[in-house]
Amino acid sequence: MFESIKIEKGIAQNLHLHQERMQRSGEALFEGVTFPALDKYVRLPDSFDTNRLIKCRVMYSRQIEHIEYEYYTPRQIRSLKIVHVDHLEYTHKFVDRSGIDRLFSQRGEADDILIIKNGVATDTSMANICFWHHERWITPATPLLKGTKRQELLQGGKLFEQNIQADEILHLRKACLINAMMEPIPRQMIFFLDCK
Repeated sequence: MFESIKIEKGIAQNLHLHQERMQRSGEALFEGVTFPALDKYVRLPDSFDTNRLIKCRVMYSRQIEHIEYEYYTPRQIRSLKIVHVDHLEYTHKFVDRSGIDRLFSQRGEADDILIIKNGVATDTSMANICFWHHERWITPATPLLKGTKRQELLQGGKLFEQNIQADEILHLRKACLINAMMEPIPRQMIFFLDCK
């Protein structure tokens, strides 16, 4: 498993939420696992330019195994292809994303995919999704993975969970993607391809 942590101006963001998710995953998969505080491990090497956005990747199983850092350039996502699946689990942030990768390969000319599981919206291949609806931001109540940025916005009252049926998506075209590395872009227009 792994955590992707945003480092902005040399400061690791939302470490407490990453720590909580890591601990939940560890407890669910391994008996009696307790992880040390991430702030003792996530230390940006001096060679990195703190004026640039940096992604820290913490890999772990029963213990923290490896930490790596790289400069981050966001992907531009303007279109999503709707893909349907009945059986897909990604409750924990596993390194093995083969199920999601297979769905991503179906994107055609779209930039990414929006995964519909058992008739309701979940996530894209690499982010949680938010929709502007009735003057507030909503996000699927059934994500594949509960992201840390999603959790931050929910706790702050800036985002609200809601079940979103596949046939409702056509009416929710103002959307944005969020993950640990991506901040919400207000009322971004995302185009949905093959809405069925």
